[in-house]
Amino acid sequence: MIELVLNPTENFFPLDNDNEKLKGLYIPQEPRDKDSRVIFGGRDKYAELIQKIYSKWNLALQSGEITLALLSGLHASIILFMSLEHIQSHKKRIMILPENAGGHYATNSILKRLGYETDFFCVDYEKHNIDIKASLEKANIFAPDYVFIARSNFMQYEDFSWISGIQSNPIKIFDASQSLTGIILNKYMSPFDMGFDIVLASLHKDFPGTQQALCAFSQKMEESQLSNIILKEFKNYISNIHPIEIFNSVFYLDNLKKLMDYENCKISNSKALYDELIKKGMNMEHKTFNNSATQQLWLKCESEKSAYRIFRDLEASGILVNYLKLPYGLGTGLRLGTGAATMQGLRPHLCKELSKYIAEFVNNSELGKNYHQTAKIQNFLKSFITK
Repeated sequence: MIELVLNPTENFFPLDNDNEKLKGLYIPQEPRDKDSRVIFGGRDKYAELIQKIYSKWNLALQSGEITLALLSGLHASIILFMSLEHIQSHKKRIMILPENAGGHYATNSILKRLGYETDFFCVDYEKHNIDIKASLEKANIFAPDYVFIARSNFMQYEDFSWISGIQSNPIKIFDASQSLTGIILNKYMSPFDMGFDIVLASLHKDFPGTQQALCAFSQKMEESQLSNIILKEFKNYISNIHPIEIFNSVFYLDNLKKLMDYENCKISNSKALYDELIKKGMNMEHKTFNNSATQQLWLKCESEKSAYRIFRDLEASGILVNYLKLPYGLGTGLRLGTGAATMQGLRPHLCKELSKYIAEFVNNSELGKNYHQTAKIQNFLKSFITK
């Protein structure tokens, strides 16, 4: 079956890996020195190449130090907070985004398991955003040691510079997994320019990269040597790296024109699909398409049962969307994204027909009744999907 991926947390890397000989090799991130505890022969040449790759990523993100030894955004978060807890064990307070404001559902439980005391920023349910004034007041009472902005669900990229108003001067951490492309292209404001100290990101969600994650530190943290201390602590939790993924991670850094073409098409696809679904009477959460727009679209459903029925019918036809509880009390619905679909060949002129099929499944209240549409939809998908 041909499948169109309309899920904003999945993406495709454009090339087959051409470094198969590196599979299974035990390669360090840094060339050996006299203080190295374990050394593997003949690996310095690869470690030197990795350092050159890290220099490219530092330039792209305007960071001071970086590692791509991490496997995913969640893995990066766990390793970072394990390291911080070990080297700053007296600092335990952290403020995070609640799930109702688009925060990642796993963040709070992970932090609590690692021994952190958590508190949440305040939600403005009317404006579907953070209540900045109330959040700052709360933060200045709680006095956090860390602030972690990890937002999975958001349709507009936001300026979080206001966190500089937190008087306890916490270490500020930003998860850019859903906005990495726009940050690299200077479309979105850099988290470092907002005052963040550390940026985490998966390379295979919004960014069409390899199955890897990064942890980048601000130039200020590099100057203070704190980033170096944290990276040394990382080595206690990461024994080996995935060199193939790291070597291939710079494909788009070396081809920024292709990355810009992808970004523009991804957002154009999102707007075209949104406009067509609105025309067909779909209950879409309102979205403004300006320079802060992301790929995400939210389809609100009548009930959890209805949302799951639509999700299952679309899945059976080859259209893969994301079933989840939407933030801001919007109920269970469907989250759509156009990143992976753009890589598969989706273009704005195809969104009219695509929206027609989605609307037919939404409007048909009987589970499975639309399965007869599968052959028609499969022919449509085959007309443009190339991988």
